[in-house]
Amino acid sequence: MMNDPREILQRLCAERGEDFAGLSRMLGRNAAYIQQFVRRGIPKRLGEDERRKLARYFAIPEILLGGPVPEMVVADGLISVKRHPVMVSAGPGADDFAGLRPYHASDSPRHIAWKTSARSELLLTKLFAGRAASELWFDWDRLPAGMHTEARLSRLARWVILAEERGLRYGLKLPGVEVPLGEGFPHRERCLKELALYRG
Repeated sequence: MMNDPREILQRLCAERGEDFAGLSRMLGRNAAYIQQFVRRGIPKRLGEDERRKLARYFAIPEILLGGPVPEMVVADGLISVKRHPVMVSAGPGADDFAGLRPYHASDSPRHIAWKTSARSELLLTKLFAGRAASELWFDWDRLPAGMHTEARLSRLARWVILAEERGLRYGLKLPGVEVPLGEGFPHRERCLKELALYRG
């Protein structure tokens, strides 16, 4: 997974057809500001207001653009529950290979299974057992009170898709329905089905 705010910003611009000059003007800066940040590392970090505006514009957490690491993230109903792996057992460790899955754009190049991908002609990412992953609950009741039903369903569906792309464990809470923590394609499909069938 990318950790460098410059790489993340560059990837977001490429994926969404944004240009650096337009983003710079949105921030009230000269047209070369974002380009210099991404390509030359000047400034070293985005200012707090700039980071907040860009995060809001791209609908991503500020932490991806170099923001502070919150103890617990609570943003519009998205709650990250911190897990601490116990590394004292004789069982599987954090570096034990657990399998392969199709590559996602957010995967770290270090985790790509290059040899296997070359043989299969499909880009694959290595999975490891014991990794410290976040567990996310997508909770209808924690969304802003004034949010309309369709907007809530849309946001929850997007979070489900993003969590699955990032290989995270997540659960879904709707009025009268709870899908327990899980991951994988069947879990994603179950969550999306519950959202599609929901009649508020």
